Amino acid sequence: MSATKKGFSCLEFQRQLGLKRYETGFNLMHNIRGVMGKRDDLYLTKGMVEYDEAYVEKATRKEVQERLKRGKGSQKQAIVAVASESTPLGDPNTGKRSRHCGFF
Repeated sequence: MSATKKGFSCLEFQRQLGLKRYETGFNLMHNIRGVMGKRDDLYLTKGMVEYDEAYVEKATRKEVQERLKRGKGSQKQAIVAVASESTPLGDPNTGKRSRHCGFF
């Protein structure tokens, strides 16, 4: 459901799961959306948040990899974005500051 920018209709959800009744897909989809919303409320980033992106190589078969474009704009790689909560903490005994990663 979160794989597309514009969302996912219940009818498409029903088709992809191979369900015969629309109501079953509708109820299942709304239950999943509810659980996803509750989960997101638990993991809020606060304080300092760092953001970075990177290119990661996709898992592809060897014979397919040889036909793909190389270099800049390679089809073998996918861009990945990560945001992490990074809160500076201070040790009261020594006064040293450390870095602590919260949620990603």
